[in-house]
Amino acid sequence: MSREGKGSALLFEITIVLFFFAISATVILSMFMRANDMSVSGRIMNETLFAAQDMAECLYASGNQPDEYLTSVGFMQEEGEYRRDSNGFAMAVRIEREATDAGTLYRASVEVLEKEIETRLPLAWYVPDWAEVAT
Repeated sequence: MSREGKGSALLFEITIVLFFFAISATVILSMFMRANDMSVSGRIMNETLFAAQDMAECLYASGNQPDEYLTSVGFMQEEGEYRRDSNGFAMAVRIEREATDAGTLYRASVEVLEKEIETRLPLAWYVPDWAEVAT
């Protein structure tokens, strides 16, 4: 093999290695981008879940006055549900009441929406009649 043949073979080999490196770098970079997207999505899901849990605990603590609590923290009643936009979240709360002989059963649904991620948390609590008299 002549000196020119060895040079072009070396050039061809370097070209193949660079092509392989470029493909590998593209694949690895896309994996890092996907991992970042998953991390951001997971953070948003955690934030919406914490917001829904916090609201559920506050509703439970409000006892037989969930409507008063929701209006006191800035919710506006629209079409049978309470809505509020704050901290980058859109939050909606629906409350149903079922009166019984011994008290009232409250059922609620807390929905939190942020950047196309929706978290829905159903909850229920019972307030006996004697508790309504005590408050």
